[in-house]
Amino acid sequence: MRPDKQIILSPADARRPAAVPDAVRPIVKWIQNRPMRRAAAKTKPLLRGTLIDLDGWWPFPDFPDWEFREANLAVWCPHCATFHYHGWDTWDDGAVVEHRESDSNDSAESGYYVSVWRQSDPGYSAHIVKPGTIILRERQAAAQQKDLAHAQ
Repeated sequence: MRPDKQIILSPADARRPAAVPDAVRPIVKWIQNRPMRRAAAKTKPLLRGTLIDLDGWWPFPDFPDWEFREANLAVWCPHCATFHYHGWDTWDDGAVVEHRESDSNDSAESGYYVSVWRQSDPGYSAHIVKPGTIILRERQAAAQQKDLAHAQ
């Protein structure tokens, strides 16, 4: 596979084994079987937001020959009346909740939880990429090594 060819699996495709290319099947299983991050305490606010753009390519944990794209999540902060931006794994949907520290308070108790709009939320249609989408590509160095091996 060429490094400039990305694989994009929709949430529905990722649930259908026949739709998942053999080369990425172990990665999809890893994503689906990882422990989900959820809010443990209800004492801090949950801010849901929109995936506004895609970030660069990042090494995929446990699969060194593959890279994934992360998205930027924009959430509106009611405390400081401005948007905050956070990195977000595109394969995480609205069931995943992550803790973030607040910039406006140095207290150890500060912070809030973030997540993406769920499909039932009015803001869902604004996502640049739908939550739960897997975006992968083979690392450039790994692809070049394969091309060299095939050329010999």
